[in-house]
Amino acid sequence: MASIYTVERYVKNSVYPKIKFFSDNEEDYNQPNFVGGGSGTPHQSVSICNKILTSLGKGHYTLTQKVSWWVAYRKIIKKKLFKLRQADVRSLQVVFLECELYVLVRNYI
Repeated sequence: MASIYTVERYVKNSVYPKIKFFSDNEEDYNQPNFVGGGSGTPHQSVSICNKILTSLGKGHYTLTQKVSWWVAYRKIIKKKLFKLRQADVRSLQVVFLECELYVLVRNYI
């Protein structure tokens, strides 16, 4: 198994720049269909899992191993993406408030 730090780092550097929000609903995220079929497009969580495993050199995992890996790391991945989104929102709030303050001060000068 990969370390939590390694997975979090990959999520931050490679997944988060492309995926800010999940298109999968809660059930599809927690229990994605790794087999395929059905709607035609794979669940986003399956794509994330495959990309992370490939980057870790574990792209050869069997279906059972992929499901086990996803069950072990899905909460960590979701939590890391949530933290990264929160940080972005906070930084945008700071920038917005600083600009608003600048405009207010400038209007009174």
